[in-house]
Amino acid sequence: MTALLSATGLLLQTGDGRILLNRVSLQVNAGEIVGIIGANGAGKSTLLKVLAGIKPAQSGRVLLMGQDANSQSALQRARLQSYLEQRPVLHWPMRVQQVVALARLQFGDGELAAGANAVAQALAATGMGDFSQRDFQQLSEGEKLLVNLARVLASEPRLLLADEPTAALDPAHQQRVMQLLRQRAQDGKGVLVVLHDLTLAARYCDRLLLLHEGAVIAEGSPAAVLSRANLQRAFQIDAVLDAGNSTVIIHNNS
Repeated sequence: MTALLSATGLLLQTGDGRILLNRVSLQVNAGEIVGIIGANGAGKSTLLKVLAGIKPAQSGRVLLMGQDANSQSALQRARLQSYLEQRPVLHWPMRVQQVVALARLQFGDGELAAGANAVAQALAATGMGDFSQRDFQQLSEGEKLLVNLARVLASEPRLLLADEPTAALDPAHQQRVMQLLRQRAQDGKGVLVVLHDLTLAARYCDRLLLLHEGAVIAEGSPAAVLSRANLQRAFQIDAVLDAGNSTVIIHNNS
């Protein structure tokens, strides 16, 4: 497999010494979805921001396509990876199509035709084609999330970093988003996604990274990571993975 992203020894702590990331290492290969899971405050979103170049780590290294990410220009990095943040905010009125087209601004006028086609395909893929002339601010939170996913897809990245892309969606749209990410991987791209829904993680991810207090405590296949012992340690729940249905079952201890 071709490593699109690799990170080694990422360390990040606050000024008072609280550790946010504790020597985290990971790899994302072409053709796979890697899921980051863990309880609230485990460091999932922080890790994604470090990998996206938004937040610097105190030590460690991030490589994109084998090259130091810090040595790459903003345009080089934008062509390789896109980042879907957890709750994107837009403060001015824009049509949905214009929001999605923002992804193509960095590529310049020489790619206008390709950009228009990419925008149209991304809107269609997310089911937002009929919303293209709607005011973004008038959409529901779930619809806004789908538009922002379309924006990320329109940049046609080799690597997609997504922070809880299913959080505000109903079950049908959650499945649609995960199927879209699955298709990206099948097309030879790489996907790194933060998920809270453990069943979605089990069903759609090739590998999982389980964070606890900023450190990786398990990595591997969903069956290996979603063990009873790991779920107890990370989430303080008694739960098991039903491998046949790729469903995490939480036991009632009352």
